[in-house]
Amino acid sequence: MKISYCILAYNDPELLSRAIKKLDGSNVDFFVHVQKSVDIKPFLKLIPKKYFIADDERIDTIWGDISCVKASLLLMKKVIEKNMNENRHGGGYFVLVSNSDYPIKSNSYIYSYLLKNNPRNYFAFLSLENLDSCEKNFKKLCFANINNYWISFHNTKFKIEIKPFSFVRPRCFKGQKIPWKEIFYNFPKIFKFFFIPKKIRNLNLDWCVSETWMELTYSTIGKVVEYIEKNPCIMEIGKYIHNPEECILQTVINTIEKEIPRQDYLVNCEMRTIKNGSLEITDNDTDFVFAKLKDPNWLFMRKFSSDKSKFLLEMIDMETK
Repeated sequence: MKISYCILAYNDPELLSRAIKKLDGSNVDFFVHVQKSVDIKPFLKLIPKKYFIADDERIDTIWGDISCVKASLLLMKKVIEKNMNENRHGGGYFVLVSNSDYPIKSNSYIYSYLLKNNPRNYFAFLSLENLDSCEKNFKKLCFANINNYWISFHNTKFKIEIKPFSFVRPRCFKGQKIPWKEIFYNFPKIFKFFFIPKKIRNLNLDWCVSETWMELTYSTIGKVVEYIEKNPCIMEIGKYIHNPEECILQTVINTIEKEIPRQDYLVNCEMRTIKNGSLEITDNDTDFVFAKLKDPNWLFMRKFSSDKSKFLLEMIDMETK
């Protein structure tokens, strides 16, 4: 069995280099996609060039945007392509993480865990049809994924939101300038929003929401790529719904992969509940991290950094040799 670690990177090459060195082994591949707007040179100084997606294929990813879906799909295709080129017939796992994720188990433990449970898919799926028991605010957020339209502009954090029964509402993060020129040239696309049905009925999709990160069998990612190639409209839909990063690929998996068992993903990000929404892990969070380290079902954690959690990273490595 092979594990293909597919990493969406945008900063902190030191942490990414450390994680790759810890995870490296004879049964492991790495595929690193560095956001196109980010300088790749600091990464290349620390990590072998063969692991990186080529410059001419890199995508300028924006949080929550369809560009993140495209980057994840590109990584899936690279895994499939390498397996075909090397004539591999055994099963394996596509593990999608970011450069802020760090393994809290040893390389051998992770491999044994996935091998023991293969075939099983891991992603934090939540069907939009089964939200009756959810908190009101969370339920509203989930439905917003397909009922609200938005547009974002590359290299800015400016968004235009078009919500049901409301006018265009510009939203700009503090300190960001409104890109009037880009708005003008994209007006046809913005105008088109008003003619897109609020509910998509013809694809028979089993909509669900999830965090971006997932661990999927090679068989499943092959089916996902094939489905999207046959139904390119799913990516077109993703251009206009709110936060497609957390529902497009997840919905495709939820629609086409019914037979393989599934469970929540293996990347812990519970710091948001401890720090009022913040995910950042620092050296002061030792007790919390070590509690998760002892849990057999957590293989990774978010969000470490090479400077603010340096001491903690050293402790994790000592505990997981």
